[in-house]
Parts: sequence; C-alpha cells; structure tokens
Amino acid sequence: MSRVLAMNKVGSQDEYNAKSDQRAAEREEIARVLADRSIDGEEKMHQYCQYLMKYSKSLFTCPNCWLLPGLCICERVQRCEPRTKVVVHVHHKEWGKSSNTGSIAALSIPGSEILIKGYKPHDARVHEMIEDQSHTTAILWPGADSISCSELKQIADERTKGRIAVIAVDATWNNAMRMRSFYPDDTLQVKLAPDSPLIIAQRTSLLSPVRKYRGDKVKTGRVSTLEAIAALLYELEGDEEVADTLLDNLRMKVDACRVQRNKPSVYGTLSEEDLIQY
Repeated sequence: MSRVLAMNKVGSQDEYNAKSDQRAAEREEIARVLADRSIDGEEKMHQYCQYLMKYSKSLFTCPNCWLLPGLCICERVQRCEPRTKVVVHVHHKEWGKSSNTGSIAALSIPGSEILIKGYKPHDARVHEMIEDQSHTTAILWPGADSISCSELKQIADERTKGRIAVIAVDATWNNAMRMRSFYPDDTLQVKLAPDSPLIIAQRTSLLSPVRKYRGDKVKTGRVSTLEAIAALLYELEGDEEVADTLLDNLRMKVDACRVQRNKPSVYGTLSEEDLIQY
C-alpha cells in the first residue's frame, strides 16, 4: 500500500480513504441524476461532465496530463508557439484517459484550450469561437466537404488578416461523428492533405503502443489527435520545429502511459531516475 500512496502522492492511508469515499459518494449521486427521468439529457450530461472534470477516470491522476502523479509529465513537456490558435474539443469518453493525446496539445501550446463536449460553459465557448470574427475558425475534419489547408489560409487572408483558429475533435471516429452535429452546418472544415509528410512518414500511429487502430495509417488515415494537430500546423505554417516538439511530447506521453500500465517504454524518453522513482 505504501507504493500506491507514493505513486499517487498521497500523504497517508486516511487521506487516501477520505478522497476515495468522497468520490464514491459523488459517483452515487451522479448515478442517481442519470437515472432520474425528470432531468433532461442536456442537464444530465452537464452534471456528468462536471464529475469527470473533477475526478477524471481515476481519482488521483494529474488534472492536466491525466497520468498518475508519480509519472506526471507536465513539467517536462516542451512548449511551442504556433501562430494558429488550437482548441481541443473532447468527447466525454476520452476525458481523463491516460492514453489521450489532446491533453498534451493543451499543455504544449500556450494559449490553447481543452474543452469537454456536454459541459455547458465549454459548449458555449466553442460556439463563441465559431462566431468570433477575429479569427477564421475551422474544424479539423476528414470529410468530403472539407477544404485544404491552402484554401483555409486563403480564406483567412481575405477575412481575418490570416488569423486562424482550429477546433480538433478528440474522440473515436464513431463518437466524433455524433459530435459533428453540434457544430453549425456552415462551419468551415479543414482536412489534412493525403500526402501530408507527417502522416505518411510512419505506417502506424505513434500512439499505437497504448491505443490500437484498425488497419495501417496510410490506408485508414487514423492517427491520434496530437499527430493530426502537428500535421495540420505543419501544413498551415511550415514550422518543422513545432511539429517535432508536439510529436516528441507524444512519445513521452506514450512511454509514461506504458510504464503506468507496468509495461516497458518504447521511445526511450524516460530516464532511469524516472523509472526508479515510479
């Protein structure tokens, strides 16, 4: 038990029990709300998202990188400053997952935002962004109606002096399809080029050691949210350093996630000292 307390950075067994009991009580209350037919679905989701934002998937995970405190990478994440504003819009089933990459995008890019679909203030913020006339806002979306990065830059040059904001939908494909109806029909959509160098450089996603995708990356286009953001920023801005920084941070997250699951790291981003402390 002492190792559990240490890796969760909890001072005592009593503190651990108290926090566990509090979470259990609030989980029971949320279950009651979700079962109450007098409460509408929007309010149920709002309260459930509040619960997730407080406790994530596990009680003691870091609220920013969603890893256990003993493996928190927040202080080691490299920062980069692309010109494009980035907002990660997360499905509630992704919020708090140790293998999620949207959280690393928010840590890596100052001024970026991470918002959960279903929490009312966050939903309002997404719509506010879409309506904001100071930036040309587009959803990162691989649809047939989506425009290319070069087309988005041209539109932004005409409308907002080149200022661009991108909303990256962070969800499995099926859940992302459900989220799509949340955005107004006339919202711009931008897609990655099929020959995007960051996408075709490897046949499998960098996230594959902790998250499995069906098929290879070239044929399916399935990559993690952070890889898609890195590729998009590279197409929009051509800054290789920004892309490399994001992908290095992703490798660190994958290694930490694997160690948290008692598996060996694969990218060599954790030092012996990191592993001993854990």
